[in-house]
Formats: sequence, C-alpha cells, structure tokens
Amino acid sequence: MAKQLWFHTKRILSPILHCSHLNYTRCFCDKKQSTNELLRELLNNMELAQKSTKRIGFKLSTPGKTKKPVEKIKKTAVEYAVEDVASNFGGDVEKTKSEIFNKLREGNVASQPKSVPFEQLEKLFSKMTFDESPTKSKVPYRKAERFTRQSSLSFPINDMLEKLNLEKNSSARLNIFTKKEDPVTAEKPLLPVWKKLEQLSARSTALPRNGFEEMIQWTLEGKMFPYPIDNEYLWFEKEYPFYEHVFLEPLLEKGFPKDGPVRRFMELVVQGLSTNPYMTVQRKHEHIAWFRDYFSKKQKEIDRIIDKEKIRAVRSK
Repeated sequence: MAKQLWFHTKRILSPILHCSHLNYTRCFCDKKQSTNELLRELLNNMELAQKSTKRIGFKLSTPGKTKKPVEKIKKTAVEYAVEDVASNFGGDVEKTKSEIFNKLREGNVASQPKSVPFEQLEKLFSKMTFDESPTKSKVPYRKAERFTRQSSLSFPINDMLEKLNLEKNSSARLNIFTKKEDPVTAEKPLLPVWKKLEQLSARSTALPRNGFEEMIQWTLEGKMFPYPIDNEYLWFEKEYPFYEHVFLEPLLEKGFPKDGPVRRFMELVVQGLSTNPYMTVQRKHEHIAWFRDYFSKKQKEIDRIIDKEKIRAVRSK
C-alpha cells in the first residue's frame, strides 16, 4: 500500500523533483508510516531546499562611502620666507607675520583692476534717457532745384568768372621760381583676390548701432585704451623707461642686509613687483621703502640673525 502511494506521489511531483536545485531524500523506509506523515515530510524537505537556494549563509560586502582626498595646501615661497623672517626675529611671531602679510595684500589689491559694482551701473542706466522720436530725414536737393539756384546768378557775374578762369594762365611765365614736378607714385596693382576681399570686407562691415559698438570699434582701431588700463597706457608713465619697472634690485642695496632671511624675502618681493603690470614706478618704490623702514626698526634682530647664520656656516665647514 505504501509503495503504491509513493509511486502516485512521484508521478504527480516528478516535474518539481527533477529540478536541479532541489535536493530530496528518500521519503519512505521499512517502517510503516501514514501517508499524511510522508507527504508532510516531503513538503518540509522541499521548503528547506528552496530556502537554501535563495539565502546565503554569509553577508556580502557592500561598497562604502568614498572618502574625498584631503587636499594639502601648498605654501608658496613668499610664505616660507615670511615664516623664516618672523621666526628668526623672535618675540610675537604671529604679529610679525600679520604685519608683513597685510602689506603684501595691500599691494596685491592695488594691482588688481577695479570693477564697477552692479548697483552703480544700475543707477547709471536708470538715469539715462533714450530719444525714441523719429528723426527727420534730410532730403537732398533735386537736380532741378540745383539748376534753378545756379541759374539765379546774374549773367554778367558768370561771364566775368569764365574770363578770369581763362586768363589765369594766358600770360607768359617769368621763370623766377623753378617748377618742381611732383613725383608720380605709381600704385602697385593688387591681385584680384585681394581686391575682392577688400570689397567683401567693405560690404560686410556695418556702421555701429550704438555707443558700445562704436567704442569697441575705436578700441580695435587703437583710438581708445583697452581695459583694464595697465602702466603702458598711462600718460605720466611715458617718462619712465621699461627697465625702471623691471629692474628693482638696486633699491635693495641701501637699508637691507646682503644675506640672510630678510634679503631672501625682499628678493621675492622685488620679483613680484617687477612682474606687476598695474602698479606705477612710484608705487613700487614706496612699497620697497615701507619694508626698508619696517626692517630698520628691527636692526638689532637682523644683526643677531646674520651673526647666527655666520656661526652656523663656520661650524658646517
């Protein structure tokens, strides 16, 4: 009886049992069991097989949040030079650094081109008024009107003018002055390609529609300064040659040490001033004079630093 039940259940459940992912065991044995128990055991085995295929015994690693690389701020050579000077002076290092950096920032702000704020531009445009009334076109005189105007002159005057024109070169020349003939400059004939290009550019170039386009055209033609205006376009800068803008090292010969951290710092300052196109020569000289006065107040510390470096150089030998 048990064998017959097994064969019937096997025939019904054969499509399920033949699946590759189901592991089933023998559901009958020598012991006599009821059909309900056999079916229950079979169904339990099937559920366990399905659960084992869907669930995995261990947890997979999930990708974590990527950490942004911390960007290290690189110090410039000027910052290293300022720190070297402030640390060698002693005393309040931060105060010395802030004083030097504030002066350097003043020169940097002065060298940047000033931009007009938007509020001022808005006020300027609000005050502007535009005349939208149609302009009266000036119609030239017609030929008939010109003829009537010319004919309005009296005939005796016309006859006199004609006689003067005829008698202008009628008398013989005295040959007092040597007549110099103007040398005829023969124009070189242009190639037809260049003629066509000139004609095309003359046709394509239109008149400026407003004041802005007119100023742009004047700037391209060299009639206006290109903005921002650097020290090459200022009229009072024409008195100074270019080398006074660039070669500023002679200003370090007076009032500055010949070696040491202060000298290295001032060489960097001079290098920055020489490449600045927005500062005048006078402003550059004032910038260096400020540092001369600043370091002259700390001459004792500078002498102590120079002596320390000399002793260090002797010991290293």
